[in-house]
Amino acid sequence: MTTSEAATVCINIGPSERRKRLVAGVSGLAVSAALLAFFIATDQARALRLVLFVPWLFGAIGIFQALESTCVALVARDQRNLDTGIEPVPPAERDALRQRARKVYIESTASAAVLTLASLLLP
Repeated sequence: MTTSEAATVCINIGPSERRKRLVAGVSGLAVSAALLAFFIATDQARALRLVLFVPWLFGAIGIFQALESTCVALVARDQRNLDTGIEPVPPAERDALRQRARKVYIESTASAAVLTLASLLLP
């Protein structure tokens, strides 16, 4: 099995754990949107909207972890939780999971940057 094939089949969280991350991600995005609405409604300086990058990022990380079935914190510890408790990741799957975690970070950072830029462009 090639690394790219392994990356498509290796996951480190089960359905229950994915649901938790999806809820956390959607909540993070909702908090970010509420803060943005508050900043706009109270006519805060546009530069203050830059702080929204952090909650946009955390929301996006939650969403992308759920979509990729990959918890980046568990990957960093070479662990997985397939809804039966935390267990070590087999050595053969480590590189594939690290690749998926990098993808989560890249997609999340890019999404947060775009959302922050959009936040700055709003009136």
